[in-house]
Amino acid sequence: MDLLFRSHYVHYHLDWHDTDEWLNNKDAPTFILRDENRIIGVLGVSIPLAGTCWLRLAAVVDGVDIQHAIERLWQSLHAHLQVQEVNSVWILGVHDWLTPLLQYLDFRYVEDVVTLRRNTSALPPAPQSNIAIEIRTLCTEDVPVVATVDRQAFHPPWQMTDDDVYHALRHAAIATVAQVDNAIVGYQISTKSHAIAHLARLAVHPAMQGRKIGAALLDDMIRRFQRRGITTMTVNTQASNIHSQKLYNRYYFERNGYDFPVWRFTLT
Repeated sequence: MDLLFRSHYVHYHLDWHDTDEWLNNKDAPTFILRDENRIIGVLGVSIPLAGTCWLRLAAVVDGVDIQHAIERLWQSLHAHLQVQEVNSVWILGVHDWLTPLLQYLDFRYVEDVVTLRRNTSALPPAPQSNIAIEIRTLCTEDVPVVATVDRQAFHPPWQMTDDDVYHALRHAAIATVAQVDNAIVGYQISTKSHAIAHLARLAVHPAMQGRKIGAALLDDMIRRFQRRGITTMTVNTQASNIHSQKLYNRYYFERNGYDFPVWRFTLT
């Protein structure tokens, strides 16, 4: 933790877990590089899920050969992940110092995660569906079902574990589920920082997509924040996810230029 606090060359993955909590998790592979009794580098990934993981942490102490340190750490991590039958490692939001190292290690650019912003109280007409959709607060007891919906709605590496959903719920300002015939078919989790809200997650079961469930969750979330006096909101999505962007555009979200590159390494 001292290395992470004092070093300039540090990369964190954006997720719901505190760093010290994550470092204490034996299921999240992490390697350190020592120079005698001093830790000079660390490299770690998230808990593998469906054969994929995120490069969650990379750091090198100031004043050492960065490429040499990262390369040695990667060699150990790579060998460990092969044993664990991980087939790809992903990284989001790369810092300038890390980009050439990823290229050197043969990571490949995939796409951008784009950021959209809404700064208005205007709303389009409420979504009309041909099915009865009930929206209610997401409770702790819902987490296993919600996590299952999430993993069915997204492909690796974008899926969330039960633990991820639980930690996201802990940070939520507003979290809701959509039910059809008393079954959870979608959910959203949103956070708040001062006077700005952020839609952190929106997922609908694949079998129920196209029935305005996502729009109903989004519409309800925006109205809840407006009742709190909050009209400025942001959301991230993949550049390739045109369907989601159309939904957000309908609710007056616009690209704001703050995009994050996504890179992938494929293990053989």
